[in-house]
This record gives sequence, structure tokens and C-alpha cells, in this order.
Amino acid sequence: MTYIMQPLMASHRTDGPGAREKRASAPTDPWETVREYALHPGSGPPTLHTHPVHETVCVTEGVVGVLTVREGKAHQERVPAGSVFIIPAHVPHVVTNIGITAARFLTFQPLSPPMSDEP
Repeated sequence: MTYIMQPLMASHRTDGPGAREKRASAPTDPWETVREYALHPGSGPPTLHTHPVHETVCVTEGVVGVLTVREGKAHQERVPAGSVFIIPAHVPHVVTNIGITAARFLTFQPLSPPMSDEP
């Protein structure tokens, strides 16, 4: 098996108060991404959003709350550090820091165009 290593482009963005995103992707395929988020207690994206592909999330520090909407019903989960979960494609969701300390998590998305703010 052959692996091709490509240099990663990194970018930084702030998603509202208390939230920071770092993104790394290969220059030839900017939508295959690994993102690191750092959230202050009580912070996270302001609205539900979706992705056209699944999203794998690994919580590395703190505790996050994951709100999803499936079949018209809201589901809230508490996810501590050391946990990995998958959000299926097209499922409206938001991840927020529900702990009293900083939370960090990584997201992995294959071939994903930008997220949509419409659930």
C-alpha cells in the first residue's frame, strides 16, 4: 500500500464568542479536512447546521453537548473527553461546551463542501 503525503494548509477562524477553529487540508483537496475547535464554557456555533457528508468527532478535552434533530425531534447528548462519535450526513446539529472548563475536539470530514446554516 502506498501513501502519498501532502503538505497541509492551515487556517484559523473564530466562530462566535469563545470559539476558535483551526483547519488543515491538502492544497489539492481543500475539502478533505481535519479541524480542531476550542470552546470556552457555554460557547459554540450560534445555530444548527448540516453537512452533506458524515462528520466524525473526537472530544479531546472537557465536556461537550451535542444537539441533533432527527425525524423532527431534538436529541441532546453529553459527551466527555476521550469519546468519539459520528454525526450522519444531513442531520442538523450543534456542538457546544457544556462544561465548566475549556473544551477541545477534532472533526474529520471526507470531501465536504462548506457547511450549510440551513437545517
